[in-house]
Amino acid sequence: MSHPVDVYVGQKLREVRRLRGLSQSCVAQSLNITFQQVQKYEQGKNRLSASKLFEAAQFLEVTPGYFFEGLENISNPAPILDDDTTKLVTMFSRVENPRLRQQIAKLVRTMVETDGPET
Repeated sequence: MSHPVDVYVGQKLREVRRLRGLSQSCVAQSLNITFQQVQKYEQGKNRLSASKLFEAAQFLEVTPGYFFEGLENISNPAPILDDDTTKLVTMFSRVENPRLRQQIAKLVRTMVETDGPET
């Protein structure tokens, strides 16, 4: 049975990989492992060693601590981004025009503020 911390770290690995728009094969190649191993890490089936975690952090341009952010309370960890949110963030990060980015952010804020209970 997987330890909850290993599952959480694997989810964070998947989250940042997808935010960067990278395949499991790309990450695997950078870490000199198989893509199946990356799958196992992301599912929490296998535990990342400290050295692989450090290598992954360097490749993905995050701090090693990133993988543990929100894990202060293992029984109630911070939520991992779902697939739709990850896709939205990835697409938003590709918008290069600062004015357009501001307009998109304003639109989303307005939508959230006016989003009331469904009737």
